[in-house]
Amino acid sequence: MRPMDVHPTPCKYLTRVRVFFTTRVPSLEKSNPDRNSAVRSLAFGPYGKVIAAGCSDRTIRLWNAPSGKPLASLLGHQDEVLGIAFHPNGRFIASSSADKTIRLWDILTGELLQILTAHNQWVWGVDFSRDGSHLVSAGADETVRIWTWIQP
Repeated sequence: MRPMDVHPTPCKYLTRVRVFFTTRVPSLEKSNPDRNSAVRSLAFGPYGKVIAAGCSDRTIRLWNAPSGKPLASLLGHQDEVLGIAFHPNGRFIASSSADKTIRLWDILTGELLQILTAHNQWVWGVDFSRDGSHLVSAGADETVRIWTWIQP
């Protein structure tokens, strides 16, 4: 795998982007038995040790970032997982889906903590505030909702 240097439009904070081209990522492929499943969203954990992927097969897959080894698959959504976000403490994630829900997970135990159902169409994305006190979601119902996080 060789990087290719890309020089985008000048930017104050970004002077060079290195793009790696690869056709296969074996360690990630092994953890995905459904080869027709597509990754819809990705997020790095706040400490860079875990990668979470929201997939079209309704799963959330977690990998160890340094090694690429699979850690877990979280099951519960009834349709594609479209968005994923880590809580700033790294222990919790929020996922959004075409099933019109947001789900809150404890990644240490794999437990589904809560299902939020205020959107009436697909939920495109989610994100936590920097201090972790709020979660924001955006839906195909043309609403943005802000949720207050009460840590379990």
